[in-house]
Amino acid sequence: MSCFWDTLIKNIKKDDLTNILNITTSKPLDFCNGLKGMNCKTENVLWNGSRITEKQYEENIEWINEYQTSTISNGYDCSIFDPFLFLITEIFQIEIQHHYNGTFIQYQYKNPRYSIKIQSNKGHMW
Repeated sequence: MSCFWDTLIKNIKKDDLTNILNITTSKPLDFCNGLKGMNCKTENVLWNGSRITEKQYEENIEWINEYQTSTISNGYDCSIFDPFLFLITEIFQIEIQHHYNGTFIQYQYKNPRYSIKIQSNKGHMW
């Protein structure tokens, strides 16, 4: 099950996947490896309108560095404060509107190029 990765790949502009991540396939493993290769401090991202702490920046970077791509097919437990969503917002310079079980969570780049909307519950993302 790779609904987390598939949903993001589907919603991010294909040109961005090619030009920013340098990937030409829409395979979750390639997408995830591309993100891991661009892991960085996401200081241009606001979470629900607020900046995050230095410790949270560090923990997000560490989480992505330690993520085992061999587990992609087992699913991904997306959190409401998700390191990959921070990173995607930063490197693609976008806004992500995440609706999780009726709760709205916003990841916003300073001046987003475009917005994507995703939804999830405890077991699935679409």
